[in-house]
Amino acid sequence: MKIRIHNKLYDLTNFEHPGGSVIKTHAWDENTKIDATNAFFSFHMRSKRALFLLTTLPHTIINEERNAVERDFEYLNRDLIKDGFYKPSYLHVVQRIGVNTGLWIIAGFLLNSKFFITSFLLMAVNYVQCGWIQHECGHKSFTGNIPLDNFLQMVYLNIFMGGNYRFWNDQHFSHHANTQNIIHDKDLKTHPLVAFNSKLIEKKNHTFFTKHQHLLYWTVINPMVWFVWSFMSYPMFAYKKKHLIEYLTTKTISLAMYCWFFGLSGYTMGESIILFHIVSVLGTTILLATFTVSHTTTDAYTDNNGWVIPSSEHTINIYDHWLTNWWMGYLNFQIEHHLFPTMPQFRQNRVGKHYVSKFFEKHNMKYNEKSFIEANYDVYKNLKAVAKSNLKIKN
Repeated sequence: MKIRIHNKLYDLTNFEHPGGSVIKTHAWDENTKIDATNAFFSFHMRSKRALFLLTTLPHTIINEERNAVERDFEYLNRDLIKDGFYKPSYLHVVQRIGVNTGLWIIAGFLLNSKFFITSFLLMAVNYVQCGWIQHECGHKSFTGNIPLDNFLQMVYLNIFMGGNYRFWNDQHFSHHANTQNIIHDKDLKTHPLVAFNSKLIEKKNHTFFTKHQHLLYWTVINPMVWFVWSFMSYPMFAYKKKHLIEYLTTKTISLAMYCWFFGLSGYTMGESIILFHIVSVLGTTILLATFTVSHTTTDAYTDNNGWVIPSSEHTINIYDHWLTNWWMGYLNFQIEHHLFPTMPQFRQNRVGKHYVSKFFEKHNMKYNEKSFIEANYDVYKNLKAVAKSNLKIKN
């Protein structure tokens, strides 16, 4: 197998990619002629190890012209690096962590004051904010320091959220490498609970859940996904990938921390564990519903078409607004996030407005933007359309 980076074809025959087989979807051949330059640097620009490993691989020179969109995007990215958009802001980091910590304290005070519903809703929302922080740490764009971001991701996802950051990275990086690719994007491997595209129904048929997904998605399906992840996927992945001790250790710390937190308001250990899972399922349900607006209403595809095009054709932005920005952890700028995954996310609204939208216009590419309400309504319409599609197969 070979990949193209700039004007060189690198031979990966004897190379085992640390990120797994996802690299194969960007392989070069005479039919697809995929240019993997931007994919490589978008993932690995902060990794000195990856840049060094590239220099050790055998390669040959290729004289074939690069795709104009991929070539011009590389120039754009260089300008953004030069203009400082990739520099982390430690003031922003302190602000995000401070607000998150403050909301936990307020939620604890409300719980101790017997404002149960308000407290649990606030904890669920703050659980979501933990999800946004761990997500940015996973992309190494929070502090820009890879070891520190790795540590913070483990703290926020494994301990504050009771999850498994290694499982999340495996799923999420596959999504970024192949956004809306129905074969390789693991975010689309949701059958039998939900199907975001009729191609999945054509391949696997309807289930009870997919037939009624537009009615069940927010209230039944998302909590079921939480259950599968929490009690099956996380521990099974840890066992399979040989980090079970790490996972069990962080899980124990997580439960101990929440027992202490709820114990301050007089709850027993058993009650505290139940309350943590209530917060976890509510928070995960909100997270999944929020993630859904960014991609699932766009078409799926099978053939890789580079790095830039998927972010144009298969990604949607939600309009810039301070409340939306906070609620979505700045992931409402999904086009920019997919183009520049290691860029601090709070900078991406300016990048979209002053750079990316103009770049898309130059190359006759559509820049998809919607309101938060419109995007959620489109999710409902898409779920309903897929639910009603191809029903003759089983009826």
